[in-house]
Amino acid sequence: IGVLGASIAWPVVTFLTTRGSRLYLWLAIAVTVVGLAPDAWILHQGQPAAGVAVLVAMHFALAVITYPVLVFIAPQSRRAT
Repeated sequence: IGVLGASIAWPVVTFLTTRGSRLYLWLAIAVTVVGLAPDAWILHQGQPAAGVAVLVAMHFALAVITYPVLVFIAPQSRRAT
């Protein structure tokens, strides 16, 4: 679901602004931080910290891999001015 959402968001961001990679970076950071909320909740509910750490690592891995793939493999086209 996260990769699908990120894949849809990249063309939308590039349509809205000429500096899409910067906005997309901030959106990726915000979504990653919000995505950690369920991990914090289950840790608070008493789940093992090692298991929650794996979930946190998976969220960060998703962000670290998805952002460069979309920004560098599918770069924003330059608009004619």
